[in-house]
Amino acid sequence: MLLILPTSIYCFQSGIYQTPSYILSSGISLLSDSPIDFINSPSETSKGIESGLVYLYNEPELVIKALGSSYKLKKFGFGVALNNLNNDLINENHFTLNSSYCLSSFSLGVNLRIINQEVKGYDTITGVTTDIGMSWNWKQTTSSLTLSNLYPQKIDDIKLPFKTNIQFAYLPFDIVHLGLGIESEEDYPVQYSFSSKLKLTRALFFYSGYQTEVNRLNFGILINYKRVSFKYAVSNHPELELTHALGIQFNL
Repeated sequence: MLLILPTSIYCFQSGIYQTPSYILSSGISLLSDSPIDFINSPSETSKGIESGLVYLYNEPELVIKALGSSYKLKKFGFGVALNNLNNDLINENHFTLNSSYCLSSFSLGVNLRIINQEVKGYDTITGVTTDIGMSWNWKQTTSSLTLSNLYPQKIDDIKLPFKTNIQFAYLPFDIVHLGLGIESEEDYPVQYSFSSKLKLTRALFFYSGYQTEVNRLNFGILINYKRVSFKYAVSNHPELELTHALGIQFNL
């Protein structure tokens, strides 16, 4: 139970949204192909619906539920998503609205995030903030830049730390995709993420990755069946139990 309050406050202050695709790709959304990638990278929009569960540290009271959808209409993309953490002490909701403009080799996206946190028996905190992101393609590489908690940077008396996330994806072969992420956040060390996506068959993909904060190894699989995708990922922690993530995705 001691983990609940610090974990929720950390999510609230840093704006980190844990989804199955986030863990599967070690935080490098350029490799995940999820319809709710815009949660962490506003310029990434696709067509589909995704629902998932993340069991933080295998704790039954630290289950993050994620549900969202995105759609493209010509050069414009739109998305909506909800992340929820609810237990006996806290009910926390992150509601994200996304809009993006997509060209053949460049995309620009904006998130409006509505954050609500209720510590049961105490105060309820509600507010909004914004993110902006861009991504571009060049030959076999894709890159992205995301600025999170851009404005406003404070909800009530809680400061939302400004975050910068840079990602690079390299596709040397059709069966191998490699990714690198660099994330800077106020009051925290710079995090480096490394991820790989290996195509085993037409329908089966294997992911592996590493994140320097807090020295996490991530592994997972993605199974495609017609328009439906199933995903499972696991992430370790040097001191806590494993984190498990399950997701299902419908591609439109």
